[in-house]
Amino acid sequence: MSDLREQPLSGAPRSWLRWPIDLTLLWLMMPVVVLFRVGLSAAAPHDLWWPIVQGRAAQQLGHTPTENLFLFTLPASEPFFNQPWLAQAIMWHALDGSGVSALCWLNAIFLSAAVAAGMALAMRREHDPKILGAFAAIALVFASGGFSVRTQMFAYPSMVVVLGVSLLVAEGRLRWRWMLLPALCTTWWANVHGAFVLAPLLVGAVATGDLLDTLIKTRRVDTTRLSRWTMSVAGVALAACVNPVGFGVYVYAFTLTLKMSGADVSEWTPHELDAAGLLFYTCALVAIVAALIKRDRVGWRSIIPLLGISALAVGGVRNMLWWGLGLYILLAPLTARPSSSEPQEAITTGQSLLNLFLVLGLCTSALAAMPGMPLFNVLTRAEDPEGLEGHLPYEGMRPLDRQHPLRLIRSLEDGEHAGRIFHEQAIGGLLQYALAREAPAQVAFVDQRFGMIPQHIWDDYMAIANAEPDWRERLQKHDIKVLLISSEMMPRLSYALNKPDSGWERVEEPEFTFELWVPVAP
Repeated sequence: MSDLREQPLSGAPRSWLRWPIDLTLLWLMMPVVVLFRVGLSAAAPHDLWWPIVQGRAAQQLGHTPTENLFLFTLPASEPFFNQPWLAQAIMWHALDGSGVSALCWLNAIFLSAAVAAGMALAMRREHDPKILGAFAAIALVFASGGFSVRTQMFAYPSMVVVLGVSLLVAEGRLRWRWMLLPALCTTWWANVHGAFVLAPLLVGAVATGDLLDTLIKTRRVDTTRLSRWTMSVAGVALAACVNPVGFGVYVYAFTLTLKMSGADVSEWTPHELDAAGLLFYTCALVAIVAALIKRDRVGWRSIIPLLGISALAVGGVRNMLWWGLGLYILLAPLTARPSSSEPQEAITTGQSLLNLFLVLGLCTSALAAMPGMPLFNVLTRAEDPEGLEGHLPYEGMRPLDRQHPLRLIRSLEDGEHAGRIFHEQAIGGLLQYALAREAPAQVAFVDQRFGMIPQHIWDDYMAIANAEPDWRERLQKHDIKVLLISSEMMPRLSYALNKPDSGWERVEEPEFTFELWVPVAP
């Protein structure tokens, strides 16, 4: 048997799974670098704690909560549409069993699964693995700001599978029976996050593009493909109804989307025209133009969903993650390399071992940067008291960011300052978690459940936060006895409270930018 090292490599694409190993494997692992960004990002409180609170309440009550149990600004009987019940249960049990680091690991696991599935699906299309890996890494780094610890992390693999499988079926690389997989993923998606409505939309977009490609090529409507795509879209749409409330989950999702489209919430607004925003807009435009120029290679089956996810990303910062997860799958044909009959240079055993070492080093470094691992502890050691973006300097809580005033909340837990609390919206769920441990209790002013909280409550919240002329009257209206605010997030209110005649006094030492205020004793 001849020595494998002496055999020239053929010009045909060769699987990197076979020995010897070339640098293709390293390039395919490039998207792993996004785990550095995700693992080292301190977890914000915004959408982290309220689902955990609901998961804990479900265990305490023996059923999924469907009423307001935690906000004193609304009646306890106020209905609450609890769509991501399954994600809530998983997050609560992970925290209860293994602490806050477990939540970060869950995020990394589901993101890694999505990236691995996306790369596998993209590689089934025409591609140059080296270019594809670098392209995917760039797209995911752009989207990594949205990969936070919240219920949507459970939806990442579902989105990738729904889009990737639909594209491969459209290209004839998978049989039609594979469309059962997007339907199953949609069922999971509909029970963990409200963005499940993207599933039938993505399949519909791929179907529309595929039918258009067929029409352009054959000059006729392929009725067989039309009927199959119709059944596929309908199947995926119906799969979302396998949940505790059936079709009602669509009513909830569209109602919430309409409400949030008019809300002044940074995540749901377009990118600012700063350096990062302009860079994203430029890349999104370049991707669309490149796809249109090479439409014969990419196909309308990719261009139409590309236009859809690009419009989502441009319309709201929060949707940028869907753009990043789908971009490299949709544009994989652009990375196709020209066929060549020239043999490639042979790879020695030493080179193969070096390439394998580089891949293992990349993966090991990414894992070592996760919470609870040595590299994470080294890289997050800084304890700048002025920063909001840094990690908490508290033992066991380092994965959290400094928008968690845990010391001040502990004083509220101990009963040192009793009464209703006005607080920043971001920590509403955190207060519920800390102050209603034994059983559900109405302890918070607002939280992240925008679909349940009426506009007049948000009007009061914003008027107080901005220290409008009647801010004291609005506090009295809700019988507020304690203020827990961030001078960074509510500078006007902080300035008004610091005036000698404000009627409020600060108690406790500030924690980062957070201040605790109570009325001046008569």
